[in-house]
Amino acid sequence: MKRPSQMTWRALCLACCLLFVAVGCDVSGPMPTTSVSLQKPGVQLVVFHASWCGPCRAQKPIVDETLRDFPKVDLRRVDVDVEGELAREMKVTSIPCLLVVVDGNVKQRFVGVQSKEKLTAALTAVAAK
Repeated sequence: MKRPSQMTWRALCLACCLLFVAVGCDVSGPMPTTSVSLQKPGVQLVVFHASWCGPCRAQKPIVDETLRDFPKVDLRRVDVDVEGELAREMKVTSIPCLLVVVDGNVKQRFVGVQSKEKLTAALTAVAAK
């Protein structure tokens, strides 16, 4: 399978961005990038994003609000433009892409903007185990 190019990423996010602007979502503000180690013990929420991606920026406050209820969950943000090799390795083809990782193993994958309720349910399920 052919790997998506940077232009493909930008075209996909531009389309999503236009949709979010059309429906009136606030997509302002930068998203910080953190280097990621998926082999870390415990529960991690890994968010693949790009600074130019409107839906990614719309997802940020939802993730931040959700994680206030899960202080033991580590948040890792991965900018696909900076860490493209990791994105390819994790088979990320659309952003935002959120991975729930437990002890280095991906337990759940979400593509697109997710609600607080959906993220809470996913994190509650892995935290209970």
